[in-house]
Amino acid sequence: MSPRVPPPNRVGTTGCAFLLLVLAVVMPPARAALVINEILYDPEGPDRGFEWVEIHNTGPWPATLEGVALEAGDGAGPGRWTRTWVGSPGEWIDAGGWCVVGGPWRGRAACSPGALEMQNGPDGVRLVREGLELDRVGWGELAEREYCEGNPADAAGSGKSLARREDGRDTDDNYTDFDAAAPTPGSWNHPARNLTVLLRRPGPPIPLSAGEGAARAVVRLENRGSSAVPLEEIRLFVDGGPLLSDSAWLSGPLAPGLALEREVSLDVAGDAGLRTWICTARWSRDLVPEDDADTLHGWVGPSPLRISEIAPRPRPDGTEWIELESADGTVAVEGWSVRDGSGTLLVLQGNERLPPGERIVVARDSLAAVATGFVPAPWVGAWPTLNDTATKGEGADTLWLADPAGLVTDWAVYGTTRAEETWIRLPGAPVDAGLDAWVVADGTPGGTPGLPNLPAASTIPLLSEGSENGGFAISLQRNPGGAWIPLPPALPGSRRLVRLLRLDGSTAGEFEMTPGAAQSWARWDGCAPDGRACPAGVYLLETRIIDGDGRARTTRRPLVVGR
Repeated sequence: MSPRVPPPNRVGTTGCAFLLLVLAVVMPPARAALVINEILYDPEGPDRGFEWVEIHNTGPWPATLEGVALEAGDGAGPGRWTRTWVGSPGEWIDAGGWCVVGGPWRGRAACSPGALEMQNGPDGVRLVREGLELDRVGWGELAEREYCEGNPADAAGSGKSLARREDGRDTDDNYTDFDAAAPTPGSWNHPARNLTVLLRRPGPPIPLSAGEGAARAVVRLENRGSSAVPLEEIRLFVDGGPLLSDSAWLSGPLAPGLALEREVSLDVAGDAGLRTWICTARWSRDLVPEDDADTLHGWVGPSPLRISEIAPRPRPDGTEWIELESADGTVAVEGWSVRDGSGTLLVLQGNERLPPGERIVVARDSLAAVATGFVPAPWVGAWPTLNDTATKGEGADTLWLADPAGLVTDWAVYGTTRAEETWIRLPGAPVDAGLDAWVVADGTPGGTPGLPNLPAASTIPLLSEGSENGGFAISLQRNPGGAWIPLPPALPGSRRLVRLLRLDGSTAGEFEMTPGAAQSWARWDGCAPDGRACPAGVYLLETRIIDGDGRARTTRRPLVVGR
C-alpha cells in the first residue's frame, strides 16, 4: 500500500471535541495501531539495499507515518540501536493497510524506499514515534532481551521472511506471534480468503511443434487462505475464454491448504515463436487478487539458435563439445545458455553474431578442440562436464538451450555413445521429437565441430525414377523403438493413410495421420502389423491422401530400412 496524502479534515472544532469526548467514554484503552507485520532481513543474494519491513495499520482510521521511525538493533551487545528510516510528512497508511519500508522485492519498489541495514541475527528491529516504542521484534538466540518482546522468534532462512502468524495480532511475545514464511510484502500474511491459480506444463520444459493442434497443461487451484473456498463461485478462464466447469471438478468446498488440478489444452497453432498463455480465476470474495492469474511462456517451432551436433565421449586426449547453429536470421549469442540433465549450466559470453547457417562450438577444452583442425574462431565459453549413458547412472543425456530471457527454445536427447562418436540432428524432424530426432554421424570419427555435419545413414536421400518424391533411408540401429519417416505435404483437414509395403506387395506397417494434422513426419515403430520387427531392406512408402472434398491421391517412394 503506497503512502498517500490524507484528505482534508472535514470535521469542525465543535464536532472534533464532541467526537473525542464520546471516544473517551466508550472506547477502552487501545494498543498502538501501527505494528511490525513482516520482516525480510536476509533476502536471497546481497542483503544491502534489499531488506524491508512491512508496517500494518490495525486501526479503524488512516494513520500518519510522519515522525514514525524504524531502528535496527545489533544483538551482539546492549543498547546498539541505529535509526535507519523516518517517515516523511504526508506519508500515511489506510485503515487495515500496509506500507513496505526499505528495498525492492522482485522488481517491485517499496512504498517508502530506504536502506535499512539490518543484520541476519540474533538481532531486532523496533518501531518508535517521538520516543515512544510502538512495537519491537527480535529473532535468533538473543542474549539481550531488550531486542525482543517476550521470547525471540526463531530465525528465518535466507529468502524467507518473519511474518505474523495472524496479521496484526500482537501478544507481546515474538516467538508466539512470528514464524518463517514466503514473503508477502504489502499484503496479507495469512488471509482468510485467498485462492491462487497456477498454470504449468507437465514434464520437462521442451519446445512445442508448430502447426495445428494443442499442448497439454495443468491448471492448479490452491487454497492459501484460512477458510474454505466454495468452488461453485469460481470462474476460470484460459487465454480469455471460459473454462467450462463440471460438477465433478468445481463443486463443493476446497479446504484450507488443499489444492485441485485439471488438465487443459493450449492452442499452438500459428507461426513459430514465443507464446504466452494466461489462466485467470475470478472469485469476488478473494482478498489477495495479485495471485488470481498466472502466465505460462513457451517456445513453439524451430529455435533461431539450435543444437546441431554433440560430442559427449571424446578420445582420451580430446574434449567434449556442443555445436550450435544459427537456423533463422542473424543471432547474437550473448546470454544464451546450455544446461544438461544434471543441472550443469553454461551461459555464453561474447558479442559474436551468427549469420544464418553459421556455427559456433561450446567445448570443455577449447585449446584441445582447436588442435583438431576443425574448429574456427571465435570460441564462446567452456563446457565443464558433458555426461553420457556410458557412465552407468551418473550420466545426463538431455541438453536444453535457452535464450537470454531463460526460455527453453531447443533441446536434444542422445543415447549411449561410443568413444569419438557424435550425434547429429535429423533435418526436418519435429522440434519435440526427442531421441528420434538424433542419429550417430557416419564418416570421420571425432565429428565436424564448426563445419557442416557429415550425412548419417538416415539422412541420405535416394533418387527414384517414377516416384513423386525422392526416396529416403532410416536407421533403426540407434533407435530400436522406432524412427521418424517423411510424408508428402497435405492440406489441413486431410487424412493420410500410410502403408509400408514389401517389394512383394505385402504390408510391413501401417498407420493413419489424424484429420487436420499438418505434420510432414510420422513415427514408425519398425514393426509389422503382427508386432514383429521388420528386417533391414528396401520397402515402398505408400501414402494415400484424402482431401476434405473426398478427392484422393496416392504417392509411393522407396524407403531403405537399416538395422
